[in-house]
Amino acid sequence: MKGVPLRSAKRFVPWAMAGFAVNLLTGLIFFISQPQQYATNLAMWLKVLFLFVAGINAMLFETSLQRPPDGARAGRGHAAVARK
Repeated sequence: MKGVPLRSAKRFVPWAMAGFAVNLLTGLIFFISQPQQYATNLAMWLKVLFLFVAGINAMLFETSLQRPPDGARAGRGHAAVARK
């Protein structure tokens, strides 16, 4: 992923959100249809946990990349001073 510009990767965020919504909806339908089968299944609860962690990761990715980090500003200013 190093060669993919961030702007290009961010274009797929709406598609990822739509895919997540479809997975959430179908998962709820499966759970509602046979709760006794899924409520006692460890693999299902691990999947829910990992989906929760992935959602937090995506939220942090979206919110933390809205502004440049402080080091990026200092780096640009440093380079401009060094060229003079």
